[in-house]
Amino acid sequence: MYQYNPQGSTSQKIPFILSNAIEYQKAHTFLEALVALAYAPPCIHKILLMFHLNPEFYNELNQKEQPINRAKPYEENFGRRHVSYRLSPNGTVEVAVATTDTPFRIEIDEDVSALFAFLGQVRDRFLYHVSDIKEQHVPNLLNWILKQCDLNKDVEIGSTAQLTFPDIQLKSADRVFRLYVKVIKDKAYCRGEESLTLNQVLPEALDNIRYPYKSLEKKFDYMIELWERALGKQGLSHDGS
Repeated sequence: MYQYNPQGSTSQKIPFILSNAIEYQKAHTFLEALVALAYAPPCIHKILLMFHLNPEFYNELNQKEQPINRAKPYEENFGRRHVSYRLSPNGTVEVAVATTDTPFRIEIDEDVSALFAFLGQVRDRFLYHVSDIKEQHVPNLLNWILKQCDLNKDVEIGSTAQLTFPDIQLKSADRVFRLYVKVIKDKAYCRGEESLTLNQVLPEALDNIRYPYKSLEKKFDYMIELWERALGKQGLSHDGS
């Protein structure tokens, strides 16, 4: 004969209830971090810059060439940031700034000024490296090309969330977005990160990163201007006929 056992029934439900509670807490914490990311200050790291130099400087450098592309590398440390220079035989110079643990904030104008101050040091070290003491050959920072960088926002999370947060990567056309846990100085952060390919002069590239809709607005303004010009010409032709 079947007998109802309420104690046994409850013991079977407890693991299910606890599991649901844990999953709910994970989802809630994850959602909180996503919402907070929208208000976190934007930063950039993994910066790749480029400029051109007279190829004669390549021949004058007494450095060992890399086996594949024959580029001559040079490296410097700036505090916790590592910078590598690579001069190619055709005079192309690539400057890679490794800053994943110390990204540059670009939220306000003062942040951008601090970034330019740092890059000024980077340029000064290279001037000394190639003996361009009079600064006649290495171009001004305003003419350097920002080829690539990663745009990131960080939100601090707890140790429990650090263990449960998923790693996510989304790809759309030529854009890549990642969401993952980043540990910096023994603290865990939820990092939202997008890889950007820019190939623009440094001031213009930073402007487009900070104000992504500004360039689109300029295009609309230009289209409106062309349309008004066309209408104006049509009006003149009708008046003159």
